[in-house]
Amino acid sequence: MVTRRPVLLAIATTAVGFSGVATVFTYIAPLLTRVSGFSSTVVSGLLLTYGAGSFLGNLLAGRLTDRSMSATVRGVFGGLTGVLVLVPFAAVWQPSAVTAVLVLGLLATATIAPLQGLILRHAGGAPTLAVAANVGAFNLGAATGSAIGGVIVSVGALRWTGLAGAVLSLAGLALAYLAVPRTPSAMQAAEEEVPAAPTLKYRAEVSRDE
Repeated sequence: MVTRRPVLLAIATTAVGFSGVATVFTYIAPLLTRVSGFSSTVVSGLLLTYGAGSFLGNLLAGRLTDRSMSATVRGVFGGLTGVLVLVPFAAVWQPSAVTAVLVLGLLATATIAPLQGLILRHAGGAPTLAVAANVGAFNLGAATGSAIGGVIVSVGALRWTGLAGAVLSLAGLALAYLAVPRTPSAMQAAEEEVPAAPTLKYRAEVSRDE
């Protein structure tokens, strides 16, 4: 089940798209102190702001995913791409830096609900394994994004980590278009490709024998 193309695309969407968040967030504290000019104490408060945005993003994304998973996935990655592009420019002015941190927190966590929903839609008879693989993809994205951000910081381009993050989120958006069928008929066809769970097959065979 996990090796099916739709599942692999969903996992790739998670890993690539979320790495864009990690590219910036891993180095958000030095960005806010060195570029924005905040003190370490204020940065601690801003990280609470990020957490508040994450809490709201998770709630909002859950509701939106119930209405339209495909639109939520694409909307979140589209929004992330836009915010990450603006981060290098927002960071030089403190009020805009605060806003960017809040919105980034909101959108970063908003990726979780639709991406988990996407993997469950394609998981077929192995939902637990598929979700576990997707959690691994989040961790892989975090590690990859952190490494990419580290390279950028090491060459003295701390301010511009947002542009690299935007490229990765844009790649995640492109993968989302491949992973999520665009029309109801395509979605139905994708679901019909999922083999029935072994338990259901067994019950059907027993019923025929009886």
